[in-house]
Amino acid sequence: MKNLKITLAALAVLVSLSACSKTTAPSADNSAVPAPSKEVAAPVAPVANASTPDACKYLTKEIAESVVGPISKEPNTEGSNVGMSNCMYLSDDFSAVSLLITSDFSSATFDQAFQASKGISGVDPVKVEGLGDAAYWAGGTLNQMNILKGDNLMIIMAIGAKGDVQTVARGVAEKVLAKM
Repeated sequence: MKNLKITLAALAVLVSLSACSKTTAPSADNSAVPAPSKEVAAPVAPVANASTPDACKYLTKEIAESVVGPISKEPNTEGSNVGMSNCMYLSDDFSAVSLLITSDFSSATFDQAFQASKGISGVDPVKVEGLGDAAYWAGGTLNQMNILKGDNLMIIMAIGAKGDVQTVARGVAEKVLAKM
C-alpha cells in the first residue's frame, strides 16, 4: 500500500513536470541532460493525528493472545494514517483481533453509522450498553463492535476467535477501554 502511494505520487510529479516543459526537437548533444540520480527517497511512514490514540497502546499482545492464542509476529499497523490508528494481531493459526480508532467522530456521525450498518452487514445492528459513550454490534457480514468514546470511534473485530464473536469482541472492548 505504501509503495503504491509512493509510486502514484512520483507518477503525478512526472506528469506535472512533463506538462510544464516545452516540446523541442531531439538533439544529439546530451551534455545539458543531467545524469539520473541513484538516490531513492525513503518511504514516508504514516503519521497519526496527535489527537488519535495509538491503537497498539490499547490493544496489547497480551489482550490479543487471550482471544486468539499464541502470536509470534509484531502487530500489523497498515492503514494507520492521519486521524486513524489501526492495530491487528494475527495468531499462528491465522485467527486475528484488531482495533481501529478514528478521531474527530461525532455522536451524530456515530448515529448515522448505526443506521447505515444494516445496509452493509445485512442484519439490524444491536445497541450494546456499558461500553464507552455509545456502542453497537454490527453482525452479519461485518461482525464488529463499534464504540464511541469521546470523539473517537473504536472498531473491534475478532476473526476466528473461539466462542461467540460478539462476546469475545465485548471482552476485548472492556479491556481496551479500561486502559484509556
